[in-house]
Amino acid sequence: MFGLSGLRLYVGLGLMSAIVVLAAACAVLWSRLDAKQAAIVSLTQQRALAAADAARWQAATAERQAIIDRQALALRRLESDGQAARAIAEANSAQAAQRIATLESTLAQWKEAAHAKPEDVRALGPIVRDALSSLRH
Repeated sequence: MFGLSGLRLYVGLGLMSAIVVLAAACAVLWSRLDAKQAAIVSLTQQRALAAADAARWQAATAERQAIIDRQALALRRLESDGQAARAIAEANSAQAAQRIATLESTLAQWKEAAHAKPEDVRALGPIVRDALSSLRH
């Protein structure tokens, strides 16, 4: 039938076609490997960018938290200063009210003394006229 030379021809063609198929498969696999390698490089770069973004966001968050903490401390200081100022103002108000009451009492005593002895009072101006209604013209 075929003979040895025909068999060799078919085996040779089979080997050649197997080499071509294997070479094509190898080329396809290498191209896929290159695509996978490019995807790995791209994902690595994206991960590095994401890590840098996260680091910047953490730094910005820390800065903003520090600002918030400083403002809260300033507010607490101002609040305590305000409370102290209120306490001082209340004390001053009480002292001023007491001083006004003392001065009004003294003024009332002077007016009574002036009314009791109008001949001892000299006309000095509107203060005396206010104190002694009898001296008003």
